Amino acid sequence: MIKTCLPYFLRKYQNILECCHVILHIYYGCLTDCETDMDCSEVITSEEYVDYIVEYNGDINSLREYYADNCLNFINTRYAIAYRRKPDDYMEIFSRLAYNLFPKLYGLMDTSSMETTGVINVQRENILGLTGRNTIIGIVDTGIDISSSLFRTSTGETRILAAWDQSAEYTGTARYNYGREYSKEEIQAAIENGERILRDNTGHGTFLTGIAAGGRSDEFTGAAPEAALVVVKLKEAKQNIRSLYGVPNDVEAYAENDIMLGIAYIMQIVYQYKAQVSILIGLGTNSGSHSSSSALESYINTLGILPGIAISVGAGNEGVAGHHFAGLVEENESYDIIEINVSNNDSFTLEIWGQVPNIYSVAIEIPGGEYIERIPPRFDRSERIRPIFGGGEIYVDYFLVEDSSGQELIMMRFFAPANGLWRIRVYSVGDTEKRYDAWLPITDFLSYETRFVRPSPDMTLTNPATAETVICVGAYNHVNGGIYLESSRGYTMDNRIKPDLVAPGVDVYGPGRFNDFIRTSGTSVAAAHAAGCASLMLQWARERGVQNYINGNQIRRYLIRGADRPGIVNGLLDVKAYPNREWGWGILDIYETFNIFRNV
Repeated sequence: MIKTCLPYFLRKYQNILECCHVILHIYYGCLTDCETDMDCSEVITSEEYVDYIVEYNGDINSLREYYADNCLNFINTRYAIAYRRKPDDYMEIFSRLAYNLFPKLYGLMDTSSMETTGVINVQRENILGLTGRNTIIGIVDTGIDISSSLFRTSTGETRILAAWDQSAEYTGTARYNYGREYSKEEIQAAIENGERILRDNTGHGTFLTGIAAGGRSDEFTGAAPEAALVVVKLKEAKQNIRSLYGVPNDVEAYAENDIMLGIAYIMQIVYQYKAQVSILIGLGTNSGSHSSSSALESYINTLGILPGIAISVGAGNEGVAGHHFAGLVEENESYDIIEINVSNNDSFTLEIWGQVPNIYSVAIEIPGGEYIERIPPRFDRSERIRPIFGGGEIYVDYFLVEDSSGQELIMMRFFAPANGLWRIRVYSVGDTEKRYDAWLPITDFLSYETRFVRPSPDMTLTNPATAETVICVGAYNHVNGGIYLESSRGYTMDNRIKPDLVAPGVDVYGPGRFNDFIRTSGTSVAAAHAAGCASLMLQWARERGVQNYINGNQIRRYLIRGADRPGIVNGLLDVKAYPNREWGWGILDIYETFNIFRNV
């Protein structure tokens, strides 16, 4: 279809970017408008049905035929979401299916920054006068306080063009058959009537939106105060997927497929307005290979090279969490040992990723002296272990060649394990260096005391921060110039340089849930600064007629070039040390980025 209509579009639209938007609306948007059945609304949110992320080759008819008795949501011509009745052996099904079929669970990346990043300078009319005009900032997070004056124009009109509340009761109009969509007019009416829609129960989404795009007030301004907004309030993950991973019920957790659909929704609104967009994702997970191979990362990598689209992500808050272990089976040893201190009977996953072409396997030493002999790799089923002492159970699944990364994955799931010191023996067979990496879940999903005994603070970036085209942002303290200790550190598992740079993320001042102002820390706060700066660059490109030639990956590179690289930070860091695992290529400085344009 696209090949057939391309010449027509090129004749009709002289503006290349407008043509791209029309074609991409067909490529990314139409599929999701037309393919789901209204009867699927209850299935999508039902605990009796589980969600799978399906990768296919664009042949919709074949996919429909294969999933004839199931509901489908299409993200693009590569990914779709299938909703199937929960099988009786759901807890033991990992080994028989592909790892990436199962949505990963993501948590929130948080618990006078504008001056530091150069934003105030580029906002000034006598310098560049950039405010995000005629661009869109898309937020995929926990909602927004629509009543805040920071998200309205000077005349009181909402700046939110559209919103999708995935958690709301289905009204029969949402294009993905769950939640509720709101038009700008409906949001404006809700503000005037004092209705509480898109309610942000944690304040996370409101704060990030304020940093990225909050309007000017006497005491505050966001980076792009005149950008329009498209908001996605994520629904919390189903209980069935939480149970699969052992994630507690009382923490915020969001499913990968809902995040992907949220981004797809933003893209449809963007194509409708033929605008440029800066998307902010303030979530992360330790699941995955940490090499840009997850479904979410693959999806946003595709978007990040398209004109007029930039995506910013926080590096993660795992720097000192003790949730990464770097292992090596020495040549003269038969196995290496991972030691994990477990407390509060935490349920959790342990993912061990081994470097090919070696083959890895595990044995388990349980607190109290019980020992599980080496479990040979198997393709077809989970190994279920019920310790005699201490209770609980363990599932071990082998993926000798994980579909997307090509690495070996050993997935271990611990449910209500005994407290104490667990020792995992990692065996390896092969004739190359037997390195492997292991990750526990992110901080929000575990007690503080459950951690590796000998952790490595490096390679602690969360997914999707390891995606290639995203602007991956770590956090630093803009008051004293020090790195935020909890900021996740690079590099990626395939040795790409991430984070790209750092931005203010310690005790940053911004809007709270109740029309007040608070201070918050975290790398998603740092990413919000970058998302606002990306909006300013998109505006600059549009107003100078070069919008056809700039994409998110290029913006990432421009920001790296303009980053401040101080020679000494706290007396420790020499300028020759850039790039590095903590600071990436330096400190975000949007003014210096434009200054470089002037001097070349």
